[in-house]
Amino acid sequence: MESIVNTVVQGSIDFHGQRLADTLTQAILIISALVGFIVGFALQDIRYTVFSTLVGVGIAVLIVVPPWPFYTAHPVKFQASQKKAAALTVEEKKEERKGAKIVYKS
Repeated sequence: MESIVNTVVQGSIDFHGQRLADTLTQAILIISALVGFIVGFALQDIRYTVFSTLVGVGIAVLIVVPPWPFYTAHPVKFQASQKKAAALTVEEKKEERKGAKIVYKS
């Protein structure tokens, strides 16, 4: 249970996830505003426009705010520090160039 709370509080997403969250937010808000405008205009009642826009905001918050797993699908790979890179053997350097994960022993 504690790990779920830490994940939600931490809320880390990668750069692709940030772009996706921004795109989803814009799409949801625009669609809900357009639907609200059309329904409100057709029925001549501003309450429908406001209600549908608020529903769109609620849906956007539920989809975008929690750190869902699809927001962390492309984690950022950082380079090894210069001290660790200098300590690598020739075989480890070859493996690192291939993209294999190397476990550093401390």
